[in-house]
Amino acid sequence: MLGRRWLPGRRLIDGGMATSIADPVVLARTVTVYANVGAVLAPLGIDTFDEVHALVVTRDGTVTAHERGPGDPAAQGRVAAALAGP
Repeated sequence: MLGRRWLPGRRLIDGGMATSIADPVVLARTVTVYANVGAVLAPLGIDTFDEVHALVVTRDGTVTAHERGPGDPAAQGRVAAALAGP
């Protein structure tokens, strides 16, 4: 997620992401969001940029997995299970 101030560079940023992500499956489920970062993060309970957060969100906005901090096998398994769906 990037702030709206990065919108003028969107083509360059999105093109770089598409070029850098070699796995088509990963690329298909990766999106760069240009938004008011604080307005998105606050309802998710994310109040710091000091940790990495991995979220799996359905099309209707339901968060089915939310992991924070350094990845570990258990967290990776929960995210993978959420990505696989019910």
